[in-house]
Amino acid sequence: MSNRLRRPERITAEFRVKGRQPELWNAEDGSIAEAAMYEETAHGIRMPMTFSPAGSWIVVFRKPLNRRGIQSMTLNGKTIAESRPAVMPAATQWMHVRNTFSIEAWIKPDTFAMPGKGYVVYPPEGEDIGGRGFACAGIAAGQQQVRICERTKGAAYFAKDVISVQQPLSGWTHVVAVYRDGAPSLYINGKLAGSAVASGFAILPGVGTKPSGELYSSVFEGNQTTPKLHHTALGLQQIGALYAAGLPAPGLPEGLDLQRQNDRLAALVWQNGRYAVDGKEIIVTDKCAVQAVKGSWKVRFEEGRGAPDAVVLPALSSLHLHADMGVRHFSGVAVYEKRIQVKQSALQQGKRIWLHLGRVEVVAKVEVNGKDAGICWKEPYMLDITQFLKSGANYLRIQVATLWPNRQIGDELLPPENEYTSANYIASLPEWFLENRPNPGSRSTFATWNNYRAEDPLLASGLLGPVRLVTAWYWEE
Repeated sequence: MSNRLRRPERITAEFRVKGRQPELWNAEDGSIAEAAMYEETAHGIRMPMTFSPAGSWIVVFRKPLNRRGIQSMTLNGKTIAESRPAVMPAATQWMHVRNTFSIEAWIKPDTFAMPGKGYVVYPPEGEDIGGRGFACAGIAAGQQQVRICERTKGAAYFAKDVISVQQPLSGWTHVVAVYRDGAPSLYINGKLAGSAVASGFAILPGVGTKPSGELYSSVFEGNQTTPKLHHTALGLQQIGALYAAGLPAPGLPEGLDLQRQNDRLAALVWQNGRYAVDGKEIIVTDKCAVQAVKGSWKVRFEEGRGAPDAVVLPALSSLHLHADMGVRHFSGVAVYEKRIQVKQSALQQGKRIWLHLGRVEVVAKVEVNGKDAGICWKEPYMLDITQFLKSGANYLRIQVATLWPNRQIGDELLPPENEYTSANYIASLPEWFLENRPNPGSRSTFATWNNYRAEDPLLASGLLGPVRLVTAWYWEE
């Protein structure tokens, strides 16, 4: 089972398998554990499941079921997981905010926008929710375009674009769709980018409504924050303040991860509190913590890629935003170095310390005190580094491999070195290439197809952070 979206997902799954113990196999770390939470039904086994962004599970049924599964879990009296069927919110949940509202999100598209694709906020069929005369508003985007669309009835490609703004999106971008008495406006990075008159339909926000089946071919390709619905039409000053507040940090694990190991109940607890697991209490106080890794970082760059040997970043940010052109257009492996302090109390037996890198573009290899701690290649970019830490000063070395487009775009600012046809294919291979010699020109890259232009948007690049040390508590019966 896989999560196509780059955000955490919690579902309740029902498997048509009877009398068998569900096991969760994790291909990312090779772990195998018996599921602890599940419920036998007339049709098979039902259980809650949590997926990391773009994560997956292999669910295996190979052993006879010999015990009743845990069916509910609470934290401080509030239910945080249960085996009952998931309840979808009613499609009419936003009827009271029609025509005047705002939808806010941060987005980082990976591909160009296509008609009927790239929905950051998916617009369900307005007629199915409110009847004739109703439409639902959605947001679609790609690297070169942002659209506000309205959908009354029919498949995704029948959603009508009411605002379409052609604008390169470089890295993470703040987008707000504002409806005031049915008239839409689009704000990009705190500025008004487009507006239109009211369509005459009663407009409902598409946030959180149940999508139709074609969602799976029109999903936004890239990263995004969870769209936030404001029940008012935000003004320019309010939107500017939201943009100035910056991209929110990725969420951290919550609650606890429950499983069975060798017939014993075990849990990795991420939050302090009083847990009840089918009546069994698990009380964790002063064990879990989050420590921000603040201050400057030294960043070293590969030779021959147009960047300086090293720079010091006062705080983490995407390399494509740096003032130095060589850093801004760097592609390759950037090495981030820093010393951090860890208290002896954080290394108490039973505590597990995870390094959470925040956002990474795109792959990171981590060393702690000179020892290989592992590779992070997808969200949530976390590694258990407990065994490598010591009390006092610890040395972090994080190698981040970036993508090629930024350097290719940067090379387009330099004098041309080859001729290309009208179809963008190279007219003839250069002599140095045919003779296997180094490129004598000033460009760092070479391609047989003219991939990019100098004005194309740059990609977010490097270690974006925020970097945090997350202390969890390992509990077992």
